Amino acid sequence: MRKIVYVDMDNVLVDFKTGISRLTPEELKLFEDRYDEVPNIFSKMDPIENAIVSYEKLCCSMTPIYFPLRHGKMQLPCTTN
Repeated sequence: MRKIVYVDMDNVLVDFKTGISRLTPEELKLFEDRYDEVPNIFSKMDPIENAIVSYEKLCCSMTPIYFPLRHGKMQLPCTTN
C-alpha cells in the first residue's frame, strides 16, 4: 500500500504572490481580500524553485491528495467504499 501525502499548492508548489501580480485591476478590486477565489488563479502563478522536480520524486513513492478551495473553503477529498 502506498503512503498518502497531502499537498498544499500555494507557497509550497507555486508562489501565490506571482499570481496576484498578474491580476487585472478589475480582478484586484472584485476579489480584494479573497484572491484565492479568482478563477484559475493557480495557472497564473510561477512554480517555486525545484518544487516541481521535488513533487515528481515524491509522487514516485506516495499518492498525492489535494484539497481544492471552493469559495474560500477547503473541500475534503471524497472517499468511496
